[in-house]
Amino acid sequence: EKGLSFYHAMSYLVTKAMNQVQMFRYVVKDGVIYEIDGRTPSLTELRKGEEQYYCVNVPFVDDMAAFCAEAAKRRDSQHEFMKAAEETSDLLFISCLPWVEITGLTNPRDFDQDDSVPRVVWGKYVKKDERVILHIAVEVNHRLIDGVHIGRFAEALTRRIQALKRNKASAIIDRRRLTVYLQNSSIAAWANCAVPAPPAASMFSVMLSPAMYICPRLCRISLVQV
Repeated sequence: EKGLSFYHAMSYLVTKAMNQVQMFRYVVKDGVIYEIDGRTPSLTELRKGEEQYYCVNVPFVDDMAAFCAEAAKRRDSQHEFMKAAEETSDLLFISCLPWVEITGLTNPRDFDQDDSVPRVVWGKYVKKDERVILHIAVEVNHRLIDGVHIGRFAEALTRRIQALKRNKASAIIDRRRLTVYLQNSSIAAWANCAVPAPPAASMFSVMLSPAMYICPRLCRISLVQV
């Protein structure tokens, strides 16, 4: 209704929700853990008619319209792939694959045990059974963040989306419980994370399929609806 980019608006909501959860504000520098005031979203941008994407950092402001306007301005004005001087540990990497529906996604990365930058990606939103479904992939450093913190992020994002159109649309986790499975060459564990039951009249649902790692071995955590 306000003519905002869905991608930029969703990036605002994701950043806002993530900054509400303390553990997502932790960064590791030279082996020491610090708490920052908040994450700065670094958006993967693809301008219309082009195939070369850019990594555009957008200072977070607590106003959706202002944030979206600044994101559009920076997208249109940036001509280098990324600004190396702005690649700091307080970033939040955000991207979107709007052409296909995803159920999970892993970003390319160096397995640096001090890499504390979260990665968030979503795909194409689709209509299923009178609902609009948007799948979100979240990657974090499992040395800092556990399943319960991802659950808190999901709840915060849910509330932010619900607040936009409280009487017309709501964001929910579809089931009452999520099962978290951790496995690598030496670890196998199951845990349950309770989430609120969905309201009866809901149009949006969010499913988190995060990939995480425990250093020094790679570890993937999949959140599966049950």
